[in-house]
Amino acid sequence: MPAIDFIDESFVVEKELSRNEHGLVMLVKRIADDRFFIRREYREDKRDLFYRLQELDIQGIPHILYVLYAGRTIVIEEYIEGISLEKIAKGKASSPNFTITGLLKQLLPIIKQFHGASIIHRDIKPEHIIVGKDFQPYLIDFGIARIKRKNNQHDTEIQGTRRFAPPEQFGYQSTDERSDIYSLGQTLATLLPSIPMSAHEKKIIEKAMAFDPADRYQNAEAMLNALLKAPKKLNFIGIAIFILLVIALGGLCYQYTGVQGDDVRTNSTEINTGGEPTRSLTENSDDKVNSAGHNGANMPLDKGRVAKTSQSKNADKRPLHVAEGTTRQKTVNINDANVTVIATNTGNQLNVQLSDTKGHASSYSFTYQPPAVHNYDNPNSMEGDIVFMDINGDGNLDIIPILTSVLVKGGNDLVDNTNAWAIIYNSASGFQRCSGMADSQYLKVENGYLLDEDMMAYTVRNYAITSSPF
Repeated sequence: MPAIDFIDESFVVEKELSRNEHGLVMLVKRIADDRFFIRREYREDKRDLFYRLQELDIQGIPHILYVLYAGRTIVIEEYIEGISLEKIAKGKASSPNFTITGLLKQLLPIIKQFHGASIIHRDIKPEHIIVGKDFQPYLIDFGIARIKRKNNQHDTEIQGTRRFAPPEQFGYQSTDERSDIYSLGQTLATLLPSIPMSAHEKKIIEKAMAFDPADRYQNAEAMLNALLKAPKKLNFIGIAIFILLVIALGGLCYQYTGVQGDDVRTNSTEINTGGEPTRSLTENSDDKVNSAGHNGANMPLDKGRVAKTSQSKNADKRPLHVAEGTTRQKTVNINDANVTVIATNTGNQLNVQLSDTKGHASSYSFTYQPPAVHNYDNPNSMEGDIVFMDINGDGNLDIIPILTSVLVKGGNDLVDNTNAWAIIYNSASGFQRCSGMADSQYLKVENGYLLDEDMMAYTVRNYAITSSPF
């Protein structure tokens, strides 16, 4: 079957979104699963550009499913649901809870990635930046983007939106990374007064919008570095008050610990599976242990032995993160019963031991299952988490083991696939594993729901995981 026939038979057009001299954009629905996508058609042959974007698969631009040429370039890409900066700037949508600094800290690494592949967007403007439901900004519409070539004196086509395109884009020299920096600055300037800006943020935007490209930030990384080097102002009165508070609190802590002694020392213990020394963490601590064993120096455990943990009356409900090759444990209060969770991440399995103060105990093993179709075979690490949330609506916390393959370690982790399971706990009957598994490329917890990339909310009904549109 020709590729164009496959596309036409697999996707049905819902509505036309835009049309101009270069092509058209349509919202389409995949017949197999009723998912929405964007279909773009261009009169020019743009396969080189979109093949490169497809290979990059940058988190923060729409994922490209198909690229083909049949007398015109046809692109099927992910549909991004959210609100545009244009609507926020015009007051047509409520301002989301983000700052200019927070927005740039997510956008600039995205821009840096496609600039690194010699792609210049050339049409960054408020309507092309979408803030998704997860507050992740997405940069869309690479329709007039170009691949930067050496020795180009000027662009072969004069395109772009006049207010946001830099002067050089209209013919007197070639566009480059600094052109996108200019457009980004102009875009952010439209957000005043919708989004408050500090003097430092305004200074960053003004430099980005300089008329001469030489006076702008030369690339996205330079702009990000300048943003993060916010000027620090010394507040001597505040420092003095802080010092007095520290002295006062120190005296109170000394008095409190002297009276209470060891009665308030309730600890959870974190164990490294490689037999490394252990470290005690307070139950409310966010401190973590890495697989290299940088975890302090207490008595080493015998192999296979697990340290006992005293029960905490005020155990928190925050997720328990289990890095690859480690064992972590935590005590959580569920329906007036203290439940202790001990989880071991072997790299492809999350082994979970559960016990409560009522005498119930269970153990389960959850094996990571790669998706049928995925782009990466060798993740850098397999991250484990135990999430505590009510996903069956009975008012009690459920226990959600999660395994995620992470491809890029750092500030912007790239997730290949996530598996999640569910365990229901009842203080009378104990623990029961639910059948089924939530399997998605981008699974996250949001507002009390377990959501996947399709914005499907997972719940437990009759001890089986089910999903429904969010």
